[in-house]
Amino acid sequence: MRISAARGASTLYLSSEAKPSVRVDGELQNLEGEPVLSGRDVESLLLTLMPERSHEALRTGATSEWICDIEEVGRVRCMSFRDHSGPGGVFRLMPTRTISAEQLGLPRAMQALATEPEGMVLVAGPRSSGKRTVISAFVDLINRSRRDHVITIEREINVVHPRG
Repeated sequence: MRISAARGASTLYLSSEAKPSVRVDGELQNLEGEPVLSGRDVESLLLTLMPERSHEALRTGATSEWICDIEEVGRVRCMSFRDHSGPGGVFRLMPTRTISAEQLGLPRAMQALATEPEGMVLVAGPRSSGKRTVISAFVDLINRSRRDHVITIEREINVVHPRG
């Protein structure tokens, strides 16, 4: 994962009987210089990273999702699976710093929602479309502009924001 982070990857893919691959700037590429991973290699790595409650899912072939914190990498959203070649994993590296609303290019009208004293903002879209990045930028904008409580409803907490 450290190699993936150093190469600016957003995602690391591990599959049995294949070289590790990464997604950098939207392009999928093999990690050159890395060996083909056996099913045993992948399973061993997954068992090391995943919480104990997910071990049975890996053994039975069910998918499992969790988040872990990895030193020098940050928070990683993980998913394990089993396919025709054996166990595999997908690891989404989450930015260690929040991208600001300005950097993200959120329209002024959307940024203005952060000044409303009350209400609800719903962010929806397909998987990997940037919903969490938008939510993170929006929460950061609120935290920088006022002292308030913000509640997000999501499966896992991906970005931990400091108190404003």
